Amino acid sequence: MKKNYLNSIHIEYRVLILITLLIVLTLFYNYLLFHTLGELFSIVIAFTLGIIILNTRKFSGNNFLTFMGIAYLFIAFMDLLHTLSYKGLNIIFVSNANIPTQFWISARYLEALSLLSAVYLIKRTVKLKVIIKYFSIVTLLLTVSIFIGFFPICYRPDTGLTAFKITSEYLIIGIFLLGIYFLYKNKKNLNQDLFRFIKYAYIFSIFAELSFTLYNDVYSLINAAGHIFKIYSFYFIYKAIIETTLKQPYDLLYYKLKNSRDKLIKTNQSLTENIKKQKKVEGELRKFSRAVEQNPSTIVITDPAGNIEYVNPKFTRITGYPRKDVVGKNPRILKSGLGTAEVYEDLWQTISSGNEWRGELCNKKKNGDLYWEFASISSIKDEEGNITHYIGIKEDITERKEIEKELKKAKLEAEQANQAKSTFLAKITHEIRTPMNGIIGLSELMLDMELDQKHRHYLKMINNSANLLLDTINDILDISKIEAGKMELEEKEFNIARLIEDTIQPFAIEAHEKNLELNYYIGPGVPDFLFSDSGRLRQILINLIGNAIKYTEKGEVFLEVKHIKAKDEKVEIIFQVTDTGIGIPVDKQEKLFRSFSQINNHRNIKNGSGLGLSICRQL
Repeated sequence: MKKNYLNSIHIEYRVLILITLLIVLTLFYNYLLFHTLGELFSIVIAFTLGIIILNTRKFSGNNFLTFMGIAYLFIAFMDLLHTLSYKGLNIIFVSNANIPTQFWISARYLEALSLLSAVYLIKRTVKLKVIIKYFSIVTLLLTVSIFIGFFPICYRPDTGLTAFKITSEYLIIGIFLLGIYFLYKNKKNLNQDLFRFIKYAYIFSIFAELSFTLYNDVYSLINAAGHIFKIYSFYFIYKAIIETTLKQPYDLLYYKLKNSRDKLIKTNQSLTENIKKQKKVEGELRKFSRAVEQNPSTIVITDPAGNIEYVNPKFTRITGYPRKDVVGKNPRILKSGLGTAEVYEDLWQTISSGNEWRGELCNKKKNGDLYWEFASISSIKDEEGNITHYIGIKEDITERKEIEKELKKAKLEAEQANQAKSTFLAKITHEIRTPMNGIIGLSELMLDMELDQKHRHYLKMINNSANLLLDTINDILDISKIEAGKMELEEKEFNIARLIEDTIQPFAIEAHEKNLELNYYIGPGVPDFLFSDSGRLRQILINLIGNAIKYTEKGEVFLEVKHIKAKDEKVEIIFQVTDTGIGIPVDKQEKLFRSFSQINNHRNIKNGSGLGLSICRQL
């Protein structure tokens, strides 16, 4: 079979050479006859290319060849106008050789750019109507521009070829060379014979253009040589299309299509598998359909304009609207009028931009009852990312909203009761402090008198109990002020070292009696002066240091002041109290800062109101 194929190739080449010789022989008889026969032979080849492509494009499925076939139809038309207007033929009357030369250079531009564009379209798809429309417009514009004298002059009888014509020929050669470069870049995507024939066509086109840059007379031999090269260029384009559309129909442009016959053989084998997959997909679709139909949430699907296309049974049960009453309508039929326009604008802008909107909506049922739902609304997109539908999945939260309403009401009432309690405590503790200060003052005066041991002991117990009760009253007053929102801080400048010394000094005797070391350290970066409420800061430190000494039997209590960071005129400082006391069990640490709460650790229970650390935290 290969031998027969090679023999047919040899016969074709012999016929081509014989036709070429016959055309060349006419050159010695009459140049005009030579030119006419040579051009008509090229034109016939080009028209044949176009007819073959138009009738085999569906069979070949090759955009590259389709583009070339259509291109050569229009190139043949321009060459035909060139031939009919040629000097001496007198079919289209012209005064000189300029117009046929203009048609010639137009056809060559069209040929060079078409071959370059065809290589670009190897991996792309262009509709046939678009190709024909493109070439029709370009050909019409070129033809009209030549006949009305708008096209640049290409030939002058006195001087021969113009600079535009010669420059154009070299530019066309450059386009051909660029086309060869891209042809080699796409070699792996081309049939081997197709690549070879198009390469030959490029080479003969370049030789033809070189010939057409050198003649001064349209009847010269160098011009005739250019026409012979052009015939061979058209022939190899013809061969490329014939080989890939008729002689080798299964050997297409892309390598992946070479296996089409194997794919056809495997089609029967894969058909059963595809049917199984289809059944599986149908089963999945039925499963998803049941999941939507039986879903406990409301599901609504709309078109891109927001018109309802589908609602599930849950929608009907909640809203009271049958499916037939809402399909084709907008979900705004559910609007209660309680929502703001801004909410709905935000909803639409969010989903129309492809994002998901989540939020709560108050809607109205068919019978007029209001209900609340939490909605999650998003877009459904096709493979190209275009929005085709919107889907809303909504949960009825009416019961939850009622519970939240009751909880808010209860919370408000509790806050009001708590504030009333705090106000009452603040007033009552204020009234108690006055007589308590009198008891403390009188007991201290009596302790300065000469008393026997027994009465002095009783007075000390009265004084200590009164001070303890006063501390408790002060704590209650502070916590009441904080809870009532009436605690005010008094900010002023103070020396931090002096504050710490004044705070620690009263604890020195108690620490000494328990053989405890009581020390402090002010770290680097801590400013000498601060602007804050020194009284409240001292109150916090007294609580922390007092607790540390109270629950430490041996070792030390240590206060460290550390600088953390500073920004503008603000500074962050940590006051850290460390002791070697009994510690606090992990499971009881959460109670530490609750009001009226103490950590009961058997025999280590100490006197106190349980308010100190709570006040520290809130301060």
